[in-house]
Amino acid sequence: MRIPIEITKINKGKTVGKGKLSKKHLRKVFEFCSVFDLANVDQDSDYIFDVRGEVIHWLNKDDKEICSSLYFDDANGSIKIELGDGANWTGDFALKKWKDVIKQAIEGGY
Repeated sequence: MRIPIEITKINKGKTVGKGKLSKKHLRKVFEFCSVFDLANVDQDSDYIFDVRGEVIHWLNKDDKEICSSLYFDDANGSIKIELGDGANWTGDFALKKWKDVIKQAIEGGY
């Protein structure tokens, strides 16, 4: 089953995108990223995240700097994607990477 992932591109400060996901899908993304949390994974992992209450930081594998962050609000299902300070990611690249992770989390059965 294909799940549409609607994220609107925004270029306002560090914010590069906003969107909505159902509570069920937000939970799947949170669970998926928790598997790759900094406290749980080794350096060879595909991803390294810093998973917190209402934010997931995507970390650079080499220096653990924040590449991008996904902020979410469980109450209304909104998400916001921001660029981090420590990486050379562009807004378009961050949106693509987060869409890929969201799709993998939702369709991957997490």
